[in-house]
Amino acid sequence: MYPRRWITLYRRVRCFPFAGIDNAMDISDPPGVLFQRFPPETRTVPMARQFVRSALRGVAPEVVDTAELLASELVTNAVLHARTEVEVRVWSKEGQVRVRVGDGRPDRPLVPREPRPYAATGRGLAVVEELASSHGAHIGEGRKTVWFELWPKAPAPPTSGWESVPACGRTATVRLIDLPSIVFRAAQQHADEMLRELILTTRVEECAGVSSPELLIADDVANVINACMTSALEETVTGGATVTLDIAFPLDGAPAVDTLRHVLEHGDDAAQLGSLLTLPAPPHARSHYEWVLDQLVIQLSGGPPTAWTLLPGMPDATSVELAPWDAGDVEASSVPTVAADDDGRIIAANTALADLLGWQTDALIGRPLTVLIPEHLR
Repeated sequence: MYPRRWITLYRRVRCFPFAGIDNAMDISDPPGVLFQRFPPETRTVPMARQFVRSALRGVAPEVVDTAELLASELVTNAVLHARTEVEVRVWSKEGQVRVRVGDGRPDRPLVPREPRPYAATGRGLAVVEELASSHGAHIGEGRKTVWFELWPKAPAPPTSGWESVPACGRTATVRLIDLPSIVFRAAQQHADEMLRELILTTRVEECAGVSSPELLIADDVANVINACMTSALEETVTGGATVTLDIAFPLDGAPAVDTLRHVLEHGDDAAQLGSLLTLPAPPHARSHYEWVLDQLVIQLSGGPPTAWTLLPGMPDATSVELAPWDAGDVEASSVPTVAADDDGRIIAANTALADLLGWQTDALIGRPLTVLIPEHLR
């Protein structure tokens, strides 16, 4: 069982009475509730959408549309990550709506993710946060329930949300030294996308050479890694390109981490062959994520940490040790190319790049490289 550090719970705040419920932690059923149970299969998601829509007959169409969307996101999470029977409960009163989605894995954490412009996964809880009047989760005996409310024509309930609880259980501290947070986020995003596609792929063993049990273990531990890293990054001041993090990780998690590595390696091989929609991992992202997995396994086994910047082949040489610089190599290329120094200042650019981006070549020299990068990608 994973430590409760990564189980997120609803913040205990008062809400306006709703259909006989005095506060949001009371999950007893009011009169008129409709519920249905679904199997842990992908076909459950459209079935649950249809159920929510039929249960809200007479409610304003725009409210029904929003409820259907949010329920779909929560049911998808339950199917992908809990993999138990899913129960959906719906009721409404005077145009206000409440939906609860329950599963049988209270030990499976919710992992709210930082919104990233081009991420292909991880948007479900963010959509709920953005569109619901109130939302939260309740962990009970053998059950986890995630819920939201829509109050279209009434004052919204007090702010709600997902909240972590103190850690318990056997953990070990793993130190990740000189972690480049930007590279880690890129590697994490690619791993999430790869795992999502493998989970949804039929005949995955034939396609990628991994079994369904291996895939489920890999998905579980990847979510634990994501939750650990998100929590550690939130608690750490990052002012440079790298950061050193101390994360608490399940003491017995090394075998699952090895399984995750196996699954990602086989997934990347399948991507190289064009068998998946997900592209192969960029080399720098792949090598960095492998370093993170290595550090988890080594340190959980009692080994010492190794800094990312001390790995063989990392760019730690000084400028006098580098090959002689010739701007002509850049300027003569027909491929749009720009070169920058260690401080991120542009030292060469060719006409192909300037024409592509609408600059004059001379105007780029000396400017920070970020002038060529959209703000949300910096």
